[in-house]
Amino acid sequence: MPGLDPTIAIHNLAIKTGVKPVKQTQRWFRPELVPKIEKEVDKLLKADFIREVRYPSWIANIVPVMKKNGQIRVCVDFRDLNKACPKDDFSLPVTELMVDATTGHEALSFMDGSSGYNQIRMDPKDEEKTAFCMPKGIFYYKVMPFGLKNAGATYQRAMQRILDDFLHKFVECYVDDLVVKTISRGDHLKDLRVVFEHLQRHQLKMNPLNTTSMEDVFRWRYTKNGAGADIIFMSPNDDLMPYSILSHCCTNNEAENQAIILGWGMTIEMGLNRLEIFGNSALVIKQVIGDFEVRKDELVPYHKEAQRLLEKIPNVTLGHVPRAKSSRCIGRNRRKSSTIRCKA
Repeated sequence: MPGLDPTIAIHNLAIKTGVKPVKQTQRWFRPELVPKIEKEVDKLLKADFIREVRYPSWIANIVPVMKKNGQIRVCVDFRDLNKACPKDDFSLPVTELMVDATTGHEALSFMDGSSGYNQIRMDPKDEEKTAFCMPKGIFYYKVMPFGLKNAGATYQRAMQRILDDFLHKFVECYVDDLVVKTISRGDHLKDLRVVFEHLQRHQLKMNPLNTTSMEDVFRWRYTKNGAGADIIFMSPNDDLMPYSILSHCCTNNEAENQAIILGWGMTIEMGLNRLEIFGNSALVIKQVIGDFEVRKDELVPYHKEAQRLLEKIPNVTLGHVPRAKSSRCIGRNRRKSSTIRCKA
């Protein structure tokens, strides 16, 4: 893979003057893990992402991480190298503003970069400093690996240069995640074509398996006294975009109702027609379904609004998720929460 044009961006470490290189003591792995690790390293060699080296000044260890599908992801422990590098103060976008910027658009397409950071090359003078050791040998990265300090800033700076003419018009970008947004659904293909042609011109590739149109996951978290709320948009590849709102003081059940109704209304505005709604309050879910009667006067207006919205989207599924599970999904937060999965 050719990767991003080096005239647009390369990643340099800018190691502080006088820092002594660190060679980590090699770690050993269980025999059954070694073939899996070597298989992943062979993939990196085949892709021309890494190269073998004999006398590096810096050496880091690998950290094999088990993925959900049972495969191994080979990460590198760059902690010592990262300590030697200054912080790049190039700021990342404010996710709350990005979410606001997509409101009112009829069509949204989400995509992320193929191989992510690996599309940006390392500065040749810094390549060997990314060396890592494993039973098969010692290798260094020719491309920017995950785990390096300032890698996100380098990628965001590159995307800013590539998409400068389109950002905040019909494109939003957070590092390697893109959203192409269109006010009128009929113009969406035209906008996508412009973006893809521009990315191709700069040799930046997107991952077709993680490119989705009009599909999002919404999670709402409410403080116990109802003083504020966080709305978290989760893309199909589990990227999070938090969005904060203010709310009047209310009870837990009112907060749960507000969460469902607010998210419901937003998804209707986006033109989605199939929803899966999950909440950690069994009472509220049962009341919306109609299994339980609404007896408290303060909850009646919420129930009527939910029934009104229910008529606008006929294909709706509601379910209960225990608070322990929903809390783990949103950072182990134990506040009131609801989840709404929306599909076109």
